[in-house]
Amino acid sequence: MLIFLVPFIAYGYVEAKRIVVRKYTVYFDDLPEQFDGYSIIHLSDFHFTHCDGRVCEIEEYLKNLQADIAVMTGDFRYKNYTKTPGVFESMERIMSALRIRDGAYACLGNKDSLKMIPPFEKMGIKVLRNASKRIVRDRGELYLLGVDERNPCREFSTDAVDSLRNVPGNAFKVLLAHTPDYIKWARFFNIDLMLAGDTHGGQVRLPLFGPLRVKSRLSRKYCR
Repeated sequence: MLIFLVPFIAYGYVEAKRIVVRKYTVYFDDLPEQFDGYSIIHLSDFHFTHCDGRVCEIEEYLKNLQADIAVMTGDFRYKNYTKTPGVFESMERIMSALRIRDGAYACLGNKDSLKMIPPFEKMGIKVLRNASKRIVRDRGELYLLGVDERNPCREFSTDAVDSLRNVPGNAFKVLLAHTPDYIKWARFFNIDLMLAGDTHGGQVRLPLFGPLRVKSRLSRKYCR
């Protein structure tokens, strides 16, 4: 039996190390015209243990990508107990490779610690913990919202609504969340665009069948 599993394990290892840049174009009727063509680099779930060859590969991709803003949706370190110096070294290199105009913003994932926030902000990553940031272009504006990883007893953090403070109801809103489970919350509060990570595309996917396991209460629907 193990002999038959070896090719699948080997493929899974190679696939997990494979980095792919995917480009999407989305359209909104209520997007301020000043943000027409606005580009976002979305990064998530690095799961760094230390600074390794994978960081070099990510650097090369980022050096050839230009965007208006970079957003990161959590799980910067491998495990809750992973020591952070290697994570910070990796993130410093990634920040130096980014070609962006409006800065870098992030929310934390379930593997991250509040102690990581000061070093991140020192290197230029603004961490949004149930907070918002107003992005202005000419006379147009949009709001970037960031929420904490969901409360373990609820579908979302009980403090997530704080991210909407001082945000006009009719403003164009972009939500950063680690888990896609926030989609219900986002719909309730009329969020225009939500970016999330956490599910790793379904973790283990089989041809035709799809993901074996999805880390989401929404099951397969938003696994990637």
